Amino acid sequence: MKLVIAGFITIDEIILREKRFTSLGGSPSYAGFAATIFNANVKAVSRIGYDFPEEYLRMFFSKNISLGKNYRSLTARTTKFRIKIINNERELKLLYKCDEPDVNELLVDADALILNSITGELKFNSIKDFVTNFPIKYLDPQGYLRTFTSDGTVKLKRPNDISFIKYFDVIKVDTEEAPILAETKNPIEAASKISNYGNNIVLLTMGENGVIIMKKNNAYFMPAPNVSIIENTGMGDILGGITIAEYVKSDDILWATALGMAGSALAGSSKLYGINKIMNLNQNDIIDLAQNIYEKYKKL
Repeated sequence: MKLVIAGFITIDEIILREKRFTSLGGSPSYAGFAATIFNANVKAVSRIGYDFPEEYLRMFFSKNISLGKNYRSLTARTTKFRIKIINNERELKLLYKCDEPDVNELLVDADALILNSITGELKFNSIKDFVTNFPIKYLDPQGYLRTFTSDGTVKLKRPNDISFIKYFDVIKVDTEEAPILAETKNPIEAASKISNYGNNIVLLTMGENGVIIMKKNNAYFMPAPNVSIIENTGMGDILGGITIAEYVKSDDILWATALGMAGSALAGSSKLYGINKIMNLNQNDIIDLAQNIYEKYKKL
């Protein structure tokens, strides 16, 4: 099974209480590494800068993740965020933005596409014809909702045109993004409205409050496992990578989501930080926890 994951690979400067550290980041990292746990063959469509650490590059090679032919800029720095975590709230600031990824790298036969533009890179109008070629298309729309102040601080805003949603089979949103897209604060109504834009599956993640899954006007609730999350950077991407890797194989979005939630929870509660929290996850532990989660889902 082959997945393409498109969006910036990043360097993240993370501030958590008194702890400050730097980590590899971005969806091709978190979602890509997570998907390989379930035997996915991953290609990242991204762009890194001249300053990208070789140790991070070796991490991709160790997972046999392809970066394509035109992945390094010789003139720009790697996209970098400063992420300040206060309780469960996150403050994001964009410090650097790399050159746009090469859209021609999307010309590949694969089972699914995970698109997670984090700064508005890979503008949808320029990649629409590529996107429609993938059998399964998954979208995390966060980057298309973001605006950036003069100092790089991230704010969320509803785009004037959200018609791009209809081209995707599965859309993952969180409790900040859903009300902006759907213009309602009720999570079930928001998931339903987003789903009806394109008759797609919606995963509305609510942190410790679980996930709402909307499919063909049927709503399901999947409870979060009872674990203590230490550091949550990339957890949504981990969920997405595992969910789509399994969904391609089983066509069962409920079981796939339970697996994604389990992998995300085990990473977040691992007492490791940044990308390190996913490096030692194994398939058996994820499946064991997912079975416990899956047994508790209910139709709303």
